Order: sequence, then structure tokens, then C-alpha cells
Amino acid sequence: MIVYILITAAYYLAAAFFLLTGWKNRDRALEEKEFISRPHTESLKGIAAVGIVVSHIASLFSKDVSGVTQLIIWAGTSLGGFGVDLFFFTSGYGNYFSSRNLERHGEKVRWLVKRTANILIVFLVCYGLTTAVLCLLGRPLVWKDVLRNIIDLKMPLSLTWYLKIQILLYAILTLSLFIRNAKVRAAALIGLSLALTLVCYLQGLPGQWWKSTMCFCLGYYAAAYKGAVCRFLNEHRAQAWWISLISFPVLFVVVNPVDSYFIKVIGNALLTVSVLIIIEQIRFDNAVMARIGAFSLEIYLTHIAFSAWFLKEHAPDDLGILYTLAVTVIVSAAAKMISRRISIR
Repeated sequence: MIVYILITAAYYLAAAFFLLTGWKNRDRALEEKEFISRPHTESLKGIAAVGIVVSHIASLFSKDVSGVTQLIIWAGTSLGGFGVDLFFFTSGYGNYFSSRNLERHGEKVRWLVKRTANILIVFLVCYGLTTAVLCLLGRPLVWKDVLRNIIDLKMPLSLTWYLKIQILLYAILTLSLFIRNAKVRAAALIGLSLALTLVCYLQGLPGQWWKSTMCFCLGYYAAAYKGAVCRFLNEHRAQAWWISLISFPVLFVVVNPVDSYFIKVIGNALLTVSVLIIIEQIRFDNAVMARIGAFSLEIYLTHIAFSAWFLKEHAPDDLGILYTLAVTVIVSAAAKMISRRISIR
């Protein structure tokens, strides 16, 4: 528990530090014209990955706690949804640039196939390495379960819902690309994404299946209109800064505990906007977070299995957290190197 408290405290203290130091450089930063460059997106992915890992570790300590400890656990678990929002935003942001010059129908289909194939390659590599490590740690290998998990895109000891939603968003984006009229294409992308969230909600799926999906559209159109966004923020920088700085903690506290469909979908989008305005204004670009962000998907896929193995079944203490973090970093880094070599270019 001490290790977890230190990690959570470090996360929030680091955020406060970057806000304070970024404020000093705000005027200089706003003179730069590029809105959320590649280093910034990698840093965002790093923030998201660390937040999700902290959240899942916190969820395993959430029982039989009270007082200050309960507050710290809540602070940790709340980072998970925030991290997923950032993941979907950066996905939409990056996919705009990779798909904007596709003209022929065949190119659009090939784009979808390549994107889907590459994310499946990452999944299969992560699944193979994670299963191998768990076997070495003593978990029995059941081939029937392995086959079922691969078909279901499910990592060992976890529910990998993110991959399913991400692939569906790739398909929705591809469908919208076939529409030539920009306004109709935008309406189609947003409408189909909303329909996806509503179907998941009406099917009774947990909030993570639908509450963050619209952040993908948010990222896509933030990239499409980044020049206009940057000009607007330059013209209204003081107002944008203070509104975002005040609204973020309010939204963070209000949105997380509420189960309402509309509040979750709209609130998570607004929460993401407030965070991104702050990050854009301070030009957050951290080398450590960027390095973590480079293999953030691999971290996401592997860490749940190892946290479940160590913290639920074998070492539910500080040592288990250290084991989880160490093994996750090693396995996810190896998975990144392997998947990069065999990915489709």
C-alpha cells in the first residue's frame, strides 16, 4: 500500500509541478503555431498509460479501506477513465493525419485493413509474451482457453474491451471517408460514433465501453481544424486557461461517480477538452512520458494480467506492485520491439 500511495502522490505532484512551471512559459509557448505536435501526443499517451496502470492497481486495494486511504484509492481509480479518454483522443488525432490524403476507395479499404492488422499484431505479440511469462511463473497453460481468448481479443486474466471499440472506430472512420461532402462526412462520423456508444449503453455494457468513445471524434476534428483551434486559443488564451483550470477538477469530481449516459458522454468530452487546452498552453512535452507513450498500448494490454497474477493471487502488497510494474515494463518493451518489426507498413 505504501508503494501505491507514493506512486499516486507522485503522479498528482508531477501534474501540479508541470502546471506551475508551464504557466511561466505560457506566453512563449503560445507563439508556437503547431497544435499538439507528435512529441505532445506521445507524452499524452504516457500520461494515459500511467494513469490506467495506477487505476487498476488502486482497484485491487479498494476494499476495507477508509479515511485518507480511501480518498487516495479514489484518486487512483479515477485516473483510469481519464487515461482512456486521452487514449481515444490521441487515436483520433493520429488517424486524421494517416487517412486525410486517401482518395481512392481501394486506398481507404487498405488503410482499414492495415490499421486493424497492426493492432491485432500488437495484441497477438502481447498475448504470446504475457502467456509465456505467466507459464514461467507457474500458471497452467490451457490451450482451449488460449484459443477462446484470441478469438475474443481477450488478454489472459483480463477483459480487453478497448481493442474491440478501437477496431469498430477504425471501421466507422473508413465508412465516413467514402463521403465526399465534408459536412456530411463529419455528421456521419459523429452520428455513427454516437450510435455505437448508445448501442453499448443499451446492451448494458460497463461504462468503459461507451463513455470515452466520442473522444476519438474530438481528436479527429481537433487535428482537422488545428489551425483554427490554435488561433482561437491564442486570441482567448487567458480565458481558456482559467476556464479549463477551474472546470477540470469540477468535471473530474462530478462526472466520475455519475452513471447517466448523457452526463458521462458529454462530461468526458468536456473533461478531455479542458485537459488538452491546459496541455496545449503549457506545451507539455516530457521525455519520460514520451518514452512510456511510445509503447503505451503494449503497457495497457499486458499490465492487467500481471497485476491480477501478483496482487490478487500471490503478493497482495508493496512487493506485488513492484513485481507488476517491473514485469509489465519488460514484457511491454519486448512486445513493442517485436511488433514493430513485423507490423505492416
